Amino acid sequence: MMYTKNDIFVFYEIINDIKPQKVLDVGMFLKCVGSVSRKIMDKKIDESIWMEGVDFMPEIQFPVFQRIYNETISLPFFLQQSHKQEKYDLGILLKNKESNPDNKKEIVEKMTEMCHYILTNECEISGYCKKEIEDTIAVKVENDEYYIFIFKG
Repeated sequence: MMYTKNDIFVFYEIINDIKPQKVLDVGMFLKCVGSVSRKIMDKKIDESIWMEGVDFMPEIQFPVFQRIYNETISLPFFLQQSHKQEKYDLGILLKNKESNPDNKKEIVEKMTEMCHYILTNECEISGYCKKEIEDTIAVKVENDEYYIFIFKG
């Protein structure tokens, strides 16, 4: 199973509700769903929002991804960044049954160092967080559940 229409809906709705200045998209959701822009159906992400993608499939590249994402980096590069002081308002890690990285714990730990909010469809990531969780918001769309973790500081 790949991503669903609910995943797409939640991705756009949460970004547009939170109105972040900077988004860290781990797994490059828009690339995975085959988007050729920041717009799908009637949903759109404003061009003023900085989007950085962490690419799980760097061997697949098309120029369109450079228009969607302001910057893209590989997963190994992302995990090796020990000194990066970059802060993101929102980090996104939506998994599907075909993309479940083996190093999820490392990914989540790194994201919690850099992000104020994390949107995910996995509730068990809370055990991997390096920062204290201030609140968790559960979002249910039909039979799918998503979680927004809000971190202190």
